[in-house]
Amino acid sequence: NSGHDSGDYINSVLTKYLKILFSASIVIIGCSKYVVIFFADTAFLDSWKYIPILVTGVFFQALSSFYGVSYLIGKNTKGAFSSSVYGGGTAVVSSVFLIPNFGLYGAAAGITLGYIVMFIVRLVHSRRFVKIEMPFARAGAYLAVIGTVAAATYLDSVPTDIFLIITTCAIALFEMKDIILKLIKR
Repeated sequence: NSGHDSGDYINSVLTKYLKILFSASIVIIGCSKYVVIFFADTAFLDSWKYIPILVTGVFFQALSSFYGVSYLIGKNTKGAFSSSVYGGGTAVVSSVFLIPNFGLYGAAAGITLGYIVMFIVRLVHSRRFVKIEMPFARAGAYLAVIGTVAAATYLDSVPTDIFLIITTCAIALFEMKDIILKLIKR
């Protein structure tokens, strides 16, 4: 029974972790243009354009780290190493092909692809050590929203940008309400 309880606990933590990752991702992406405009040197004003791709990479990297714990539970550090090699190799190879055609977008996409591969490898491997049930429907919906917010940041419209900032903050607060209320009650 303790194995079932620990599986329930891990899945509960994963659900909360996904909420936090999602909320942080959409707020960072939604606000990135104006954070860069107000706080970065003028030489870096275009850097906001790469943030949506890189934040998506961070989303998958964070999930990879979560699943990477299963290697410690299963005492299989070779698996942690090999999944990192697969991800790193994917990042390098894809960057070699993407950078000449897409410049910094290619570099950002290559890094993100590497993290996606590392996540997929760890997701599959982790099943041998611990039962973690990825809520695919929730994760897919979160990724769809992240993609929509990312696409909307590239529209050249101040009203859209303002709407995006307000909407992403509201969605993040709504998604995090249980976690926030629990923290306030402490």
